[in-house]
Amino acid sequence: MRKILIYISLALVILSCGKDDPAPSSPETPQLVFPENNSECIEGAINGTNLSTIGFTWETTARADRYTLTVKNLEDGSSSTYATTNTTYDVSLMRGMPYSWQVTAINDALTDQPTNSATWKFYNAGTGTSSYPPFPAELLYPQSGANIYYETGSSIDLQWDASDVDGDITTYTILFGTNSNPQNVAGINITLKRLTVSDLVKNQTYYWRVITNDANGNRSYSEVSQFRTR
Repeated sequence: MRKILIYISLALVILSCGKDDPAPSSPETPQLVFPENNSECIEGAINGTNLSTIGFTWETTARADRYTLTVKNLEDGSSSTYATTNTTYDVSLMRGMPYSWQVTAINDALTDQPTNSATWKFYNAGTGTSSYPPFPAELLYPQSGANIYYETGSSIDLQWDASDVDGDITTYTILFGTNSNPQNVAGINITLKRLTVSDLVKNQTYYWRVITNDANGNRSYSEVSQFRTR
């Protein structure tokens, strides 16, 4: 009987040792905290006339060993990235400018499977600013670089999204054409976030951007997006 118990114990040990360790999992989605989305950021330490230091903050993310913070200037399109193991990071930014920010969570055992947060937008408060231009519109469809299978006589719906700290967006102007810096006005005084374009040519690359206008006469220009008909 004793020998039988010894054999059973040895078998259990062998089975236990033969089990694979659980596979690592990607981090959960980072949850952003500050600066808040679609807001005017009035906090931060002023650094001279044109700069202030903003403390970006997000929640601790399960299974994340480190983070990458990406901050993009929505006016000139430039972006900077910062690596940290903390859930807050101070960045010095130009005042009176629109920015977006995003956090990427990384598990060191799965560096090829990072997890991105949502992207939030904010204005870094400027001196004596009473109203802000809208954030540059986000061009949703077609995605930039997409191939669109287009039948002669059909149409394509350009779609975008836009937001504004002051909440006073009034209309959109859409520039569209075959020039990489589109100047032709395809739609003006548009109140919806979409515009139908037709009479396109196959095997042609088209470029478009959106001008967002508000009630105070402010305007912002989106980036240029492109697609090709097939």
